[in-house]
Amino acid sequence: IGQSAFENCAALTQIVIPDADSIGAGAFQGCSSVTLAEINCLNIGDRALAGCSALERAAFGGKTLTLGKELFAGCTSLTEVTYENENTALSEGAFLDCISLQTPPLPAGISAIPPHLFAGCTALRDSGISSQILHIGDGAYEGCSALTQAHISNNTETLGQGVFADCSGLLEYTLPADAVRIPARFFSGCTGLQSASIPEGIQSVEEGAFENCTGLLQANIPYGIQSLGDRAFSGCTALQKITLPASLQSIGENAFQSCSAVQYLDIPKSVTFIGDGAFAGMEKLQSLGLFASAQVTGGMFAGCSALADIRTSGYDSLYSVVDGVLFSADGETLILYPGGLGNQNYTVPARVKKIEAGAFRGAGLKSMRTASTPLIGLYAFADCTALQSVTLGEGLTELGYGAFSGCTALEKVQLPHTLTAIDSKVFAGCTSLARLTLPVEITRITADSFEKTTTLCVEENAPILETLERLELPFTVVQKKS
Repeated sequence: IGQSAFENCAALTQIVIPDADSIGAGAFQGCSSVTLAEINCLNIGDRALAGCSALERAAFGGKTLTLGKELFAGCTSLTEVTYENENTALSEGAFLDCISLQTPPLPAGISAIPPHLFAGCTALRDSGISSQILHIGDGAYEGCSALTQAHISNNTETLGQGVFADCSGLLEYTLPADAVRIPARFFSGCTGLQSASIPEGIQSVEEGAFENCTGLLQANIPYGIQSLGDRAFSGCTALQKITLPASLQSIGENAFQSCSAVQYLDIPKSVTFIGDGAFAGMEKLQSLGLFASAQVTGGMFAGCSALADIRTSGYDSLYSVVDGVLFSADGETLILYPGGLGNQNYTVPARVKKIEAGAFRGAGLKSMRTASTPLIGLYAFADCTALQSVTLGEGLTELGYGAFSGCTALEKVQLPHTLTAIDSKVFAGCTSLARLTLPVEITRITADSFEKTTTLCVEENAPILETLERLELPFTVVQKKS
C-alpha cells in the first residue's frame, strides 16, 4: 500500500489487512472515522495511522516487525493496541498525543522505550518500565500528566533527556542504583514532586533536571555529586532548604534561580566554578556562607533582596566582608552589596579599584559616592529604584554598559573630569534625571546612553557638542567655568 494511499478518507470506518509487506508513510493518515485497525504487515510506515481520531483499537498480526515513527500520533480515542509478534519494534513518537491511553501498549519482547514514545499521553497511568527495559529515549513520557510513579529498574543502562518532563502528577520515582547522572530536563516541570531523591552514586545533575518543579520542598544532594548543571533547580519556588556537599565542584548558570523560599545557604570550599545568576532571585535568602574557591560576581545573587549576612572562611578565603559588603580578599574589588542591608547611604572605600558587574543591582540605597574607583562594571547599580544622588569621584575612567539603568528616582549625578566616555544604556530608564552636566573631557557618548527626557549641560566649544547635535540629543550650552 503506497504512501498517503487513503489519506483523509473520511468515510472509511475499518482497516483490515490480512497480509502485506509494507504500508507507506501516511497511508491512512487523517481517516477520521476509522474505529478499528487489524493489520498483518511486515513494515508499517511513519504516521500511517496518524490523526485517525476515532480509532479505538489496533491489532497487529504475527508478521508485523516494525511500526513507523508517530504511527498513532493524534489518535485521541485509542485505548488498546495488541501484538501477536512479541518482538514488534516501536519507533519514535509512536503514541504521541494519544490522550485516551491509560495503560502502555508495549510488545512483550521490548527492551527499549523509543524517544517521545508516549509524549503527550495525558491519561497514561503506568509507565510500563519493567526489568527488561535497558534503554529509555529522550522525552519518552514527556507531558504524561496522569503518571504518578516512575520506577526505573537497576537493569536500565541508558536514560535520555527530558524523559519525565512536565509529568505534573508525578509524586515519586526510583532511579537505577548504579546511575551516575540525572540527564538534562529529566524531571523538569514535575510540579507534583515534593522531594528530589538523588542516589548516592550520582555525580552530576544535568541542565534543567528539576527545573520548575514548583512543589519541591527539599533537595537531598548527597556527597559524591560533582556538578549541578545550568538551571538544575531553577524555578523551584517552594524549595526551602539546600545542602551542598563538600564533593561539589561546579554550579551552573541559573542553577537555583528563583528558588525564592530558601533562607540560608552555604557554598562549600570544594566549589571551583559558579555560573552567572546561579542564585539570582532568592528573594528570602538572608544568610550566605561563602566558602567556595570559585570567582564570585554580584550577578550570581541578583535579586536576593533580603540578603544581609555574608560569612567567609577567614584567613584562607578569596573574599573579605567589611560592614556587610563583600570584597575581594585584598579589598580592591567590591563584589556584592547585599540587598538586605538597611543603609540609605554608602561611600565606596578609597582602596577599591573596581566595582563588579551587578554589585549593587536592586539595592535600596538613596545616595552613593565613590572616591577614586577607576572601573564600574556593567549593570553595577541597575534597578536601584530608590537611588536619588550619585557622586562619582575623580579617577573614574570607565562606566560599564547599563551601569545606572532603571534607577527611576535618580535626580542628581556628578561626573568626574577623568571620565571621557559614556557608553550604551548607562543612564537608560533614569526618568527622574532631568539635567546632567557633562565634563568637558567627555568625547564619546551614544544615542541610547540617556533618556530623551534628560537635558545635557555642556560648556561652549566642548568637543562633544557636534556629537550631541548629530544624535539629536537634548542639550543646553553653559558658560565655561573660569
